[in-house]
Amino acid sequence: MKFIGIIIFIVIFVAGALAQEFTPEHFDYGLNVDVTEQSAVHSVILPAHVYQSTRRPELADMQVFNSAGETVPFTILNVEPYSYEPVPPKPLLFFPLYKDVLIDNVTKTVIDELIIDLRNDPLLPVSLMLDFAPTSNFNTTVSMAVSEGDLNRWAQQTSGTLARLTNASGSLILQNELELPMLPINTQYVKLSGAADVLASIIRINANYPPTPIYHASSMSLAVTGTLAENKNNIVEFDLAGFYPVESMVVELQPSYLFPSYAVKYKYKPEGGWAPANSGTTRNLNTQQTTNIDVSGYGRYWQLSTQSALPDAVTAQFHWRSQELIFLDKGESPYTIAYGSAHYERPRSGSAQIEALIDGKDINEAVSEPFKLGNGELSPDAVLVAEKSMLPTYLLAVIIVLVVIFMTFSAIRLIKSMERD
Repeated sequence: MKFIGIIIFIVIFVAGALAQEFTPEHFDYGLNVDVTEQSAVHSVILPAHVYQSTRRPELADMQVFNSAGETVPFTILNVEPYSYEPVPPKPLLFFPLYKDVLIDNVTKTVIDELIIDLRNDPLLPVSLMLDFAPTSNFNTTVSMAVSEGDLNRWAQQTSGTLARLTNASGSLILQNELELPMLPINTQYVKLSGAADVLASIIRINANYPPTPIYHASSMSLAVTGTLAENKNNIVEFDLAGFYPVESMVVELQPSYLFPSYAVKYKYKPEGGWAPANSGTTRNLNTQQTTNIDVSGYGRYWQLSTQSALPDAVTAQFHWRSQELIFLDKGESPYTIAYGSAHYERPRSGSAQIEALIDGKDINEAVSEPFKLGNGELSPDAVLVAEKSMLPTYLLAVIIVLVVIFMTFSAIRLIKSMERD
């Protein structure tokens, strides 16, 4: 009976140790927030060091504590990283092709087709805007074809409607934009075919382009040089040395390299499998030299593969958006934002309650430099503190095994005793 009492006492003691909540000392790094105003919630913009030091994607190993060491509910929101700036239209060179036709028994030379030159255009247009000279009314269909440089070889693309209609009062209906499909990346020329009188009335062609993303100060970037994958000259891999919320990847290559198509993947661990982030086609880098690829993921490891050979080292700018941590006003200041733990994973609930209290107010608080949570000298960079020991877990497992053995032995003794009786 004494042995059973000892076992029960040890089990209760270890279970109590395991039931203890995480404290700041169970995390690698910390930031202090000294609240300066009364508010239901407070917020900070997370610095880059957080993403460099977290051990889990999506900041899953983060917790907020008040000055008493109590956990504080919080949520993390994205900060808009960029806006889109329109690209001004650009006039394009175009050349008429003529043919002779017989009209009323008279041979006349008319415009048969227009060839639009895109050779000096670093971007591919998404539409064409046409200006017409004053002419009679028309409503006609124009077909479009493209060439990658050989004027004897054309690929039919699509067709569009052009219209210019007026009435006696001078009112005007004008349809002068031709939407372009996704053009092949090496497109050099576009050819328009249609009614000769309509083609002859075209006096100007402007190219419209997709808007360019403009990164704000809240958007960060990380330059990483990747290396070719083993035995692969068209796959380059990057190690970001952290879990960043990546949203854009800008690849820089020398003009001699082609970049006809690409696929981007990411993963969390070196031994993990690759997850797709994006794929597509882009412009020949003989004229552009860089390409912006929209991606989304928290992976530490990224992979870029193309259909053509890549240099031994490729540099890419990984753009990631700043994030805002918003926490409830619970307990006394200063608050500690603790992060970096191999064993902690925060719950994903309660964010809606916090977001409902924000009410559009700018409540950003100043955050300290990363600091050491244990004893020792302060450092401009955070330093490692003690990890939570796994010894109680192992001890509990041993005790459970001992209890099972003891209970089994006791049951056997009880059965034998009953048989003797």
